[in-house]
Amino acid sequence: MARGDRSAFLDCVRQYGKFVTAIAARAISDRHEREDIVQEIFFDVWRTSPRFDAERGSELSFIATIARRRVIDRLRNKQRAVVVATDEQDVDQFAAGDQADGVGKVETWDELGVVRDAMRQLRSDERQVIELSILHGMKQTEIAEQMNAPLGTVKSLARRGMIRLRELVSAGTRRAGEATTDWEETRS
Repeated sequence: MARGDRSAFLDCVRQYGKFVTAIAARAISDRHEREDIVQEIFFDVWRTSPRFDAERGSELSFIATIARRRVIDRLRNKQRAVVVATDEQDVDQFAAGDQADGVGKVETWDELGVVRDAMRQLRSDERQVIELSILHGMKQTEIAEQMNAPLGTVKSLARRGMIRLRELVSAGTRRAGEATTDWEETRS
């Protein structure tokens, strides 16, 4: 592949396709998005193949590293798109924006409200780390410098904050779904 051999690329896809798809499937449930990310991963493998060094690791670890990075990038971009609207004004502007159907607008607004409420429930230092990372695209080393904190502390805050945020959003989404179901039952 490093020499531009297309048949080597096809062999790579055949050999590692299921493996890469399995990595993507762990984090991405939507089939179309998963297919897109798998294509992007193999494009990256093709593009970076000249950097492969068998003395530093196996083909499998080289491909797995690229796959994990690409999946993480995709997840961060999705989180950034949702969390960007954690500010009240951002949510209000989004809700007033153009969307094809009013139902989709309300559902998305509700989801953004759940995320905003969850962010407010985090400890201030966890919230700050997540906002700097997701909203401002800062690396953890940059966050550590800005917060004047050890890198290990920033990593722990990010991990704990994301775990807590995930729990809070999940609980908030369940509560919102239960409220909708209760309303629909009383309406019938």
